[in-house]
Amino acid sequence: MPATHRAVPLLSLVAVGALTLSACSDSASESDALPRNPSVIILSGDGMGSQQLDARLPVAGASAADSEDAATLDAGKRRSGSSPAVGGAYFMNISGGIPVAGDFDGDGQADPAMVAEGNWYICLSGNDYARGGPYSLDMDGIPVAGDFDGDRQADPAMVAGGDWYVWFSGEDYARGGPYPMGMTDGQPVAGDFDGDRQADLAVVAGGNWYVWFSDDDYARGGPYPMGMTDGQPVAGDFDDDGQADLAVVSEGNWYVWFSGEDYARGGPYPMEISGGIPVAGDFDGDGQADPAMVSEGNWYVWFSGADGDVLDEPALLGAP
Repeated sequence: MPATHRAVPLLSLVAVGALTLSACSDSASESDALPRNPSVIILSGDGMGSQQLDARLPVAGASAADSEDAATLDAGKRRSGSSPAVGGAYFMNISGGIPVAGDFDGDGQADPAMVAEGNWYICLSGNDYARGGPYSLDMDGIPVAGDFDGDRQADPAMVAGGDWYVWFSGEDYARGGPYPMGMTDGQPVAGDFDGDRQADLAVVAGGNWYVWFSDDDYARGGPYPMGMTDGQPVAGDFDDDGQADLAVVSEGNWYVWFSGEDYARGGPYPMEISGGIPVAGDFDGDGQADPAMVSEGNWYVWFSGADGDVLDEPALLGAP
């Protein structure tokens, strides 16, 4: 790591099951309504802003800083190329679902969710991971979750044909949209990239990141070239600086561009799970995003700041 950068503990300590993702009831919660919080700031702008650049992201057209030792694992003990222990598997028992994570109940911990055929199923951490759902949004598309209205609860969203639709928790889950971002190709991602406590909309296409910043009336920033055209984009605040970091997962390896390190690249961090889909969220409530991989309904989580023993057997999310 260059001397000018401080070490960022991405994966300081790994723990499991009993501490964070403990027993979870298979039945839906008593109410099939998502938790509500009456406060909202509706998305404004048409998503087709002046392409202004946010100073906190790499300048468009320039390569992001690339350092294999930009961040350390296990508080300086693990460096890129090492393999920390994995927590899980936690089985969510939803076949054919797409994994999503977000703090839907506002307790400060990310909740695992699966989306199948337009139905959302959520294991709420604030309710001992009792499973709620199905919540039908009556729309096909790519599921995304983020706190778009700034009420400290994640809002479900669907992206279809380049248009974003958001169900705002602060508006009794009334649907907002369509919000046309003007990009029909690419992979949608949500994260608070500008640190204003509202999720920003992003699309990753051809290795370039495009971000619509909530603190700039959703003017578009980008392209931000990360230098990786293959892989699955993920966003999360891995360095606990209040801003989402950009990440790409390729062949089981995680690469993270840390906002607190002028977007120097950390990785590769090998966290390979066969057939795994990457997800990030603060599952242990320590302020840092935890990497996760989901394969065949099984969730594997690398916890950034909790204590415990690694599970030898899967724990079932959605069953006693």
